[in-house]
Amino acid sequence: MNKLTLTRDINGKIRLLGALPRVMSRCGDGFIPELTDDYLISESAWPKFSRIAGPIVRRFAVESPDIDQWQQGSCTYSALMHNVMQRRAAMGMDNVLLAQSTGYAFDGVTGSGELIPRRYDSGMALDVAIMIGRIVGGAPASVIDPFDWKRKNWPDNWRVVAYRNSIDKWRDCSRDMKYIVSTLCNGLPLLHGYAGHSRMLVEFDSDKNRFGYKGTYGSDWNEDGFGWLSWKQVDEGRRKYGTFCPITVRDPIGDGDVPVKEVT
Repeated sequence: MNKLTLTRDINGKIRLLGALPRVMSRCGDGFIPELTDDYLISESAWPKFSRIAGPIVRRFAVESPDIDQWQQGSCTYSALMHNVMQRRAAMGMDNVLLAQSTGYAFDGVTGSGELIPRRYDSGMALDVAIMIGRIVGGAPASVIDPFDWKRKNWPDNWRVVAYRNSIDKWRDCSRDMKYIVSTLCNGLPLLHGYAGHSRMLVEFDSDKNRFGYKGTYGSDWNEDGFGWLSWKQVDEGRRKYGTFCPITVRDPIGDGDVPVKEVT
């Protein structure tokens, strides 16, 4: 394994980094509501809308600050933060680096909102990350140190700041590939897992039947931080790990949510 897939826990022991299969929800159970059919775009229109929406989503993904999971830890929470930053940038909000406010130090949330310390640190499921992300979010790197995943020097108000930088409503797009393609054609990114790793899907290439994604290894990785997955790989991933769409972004002053506008 290369250095990008390894880091050390609080006791200095090597731990694996990766996405775990979805564990808290199943498509259609209501834990994370499914995407509604009014988002669906007919297959015949996929080429047209993908050519319109793909470059838009990728542009905001390129411009949003880079996260390197080797610095911050969790690929799953890093990919989730990509989704938050992408949507905020696309909607004209601040374009600062949001440091993950949980990462691999915590793997759950109690009913009162307290984070549960992780004991066996082998990864994080996407549905767990969404649950934590809705409660915790991400704080600007100017507020918390992205390298301080043990949270030794974070300010007392970090939760308040991080909560304002989160996505309130997610939708499960895992039931069928048509939901994944239609979501991207609507100009919305996706949190997706495949082969033990999480990514943010940003576009569908109808000509080559593949999907572009922003990785979690920084802009020096691969094609300026981006890569491609085949139809088969995305299909396998949505079955095992799930694929989720950010719908509603909290506004920066915390007095309401800002709805996402779809591509027309």
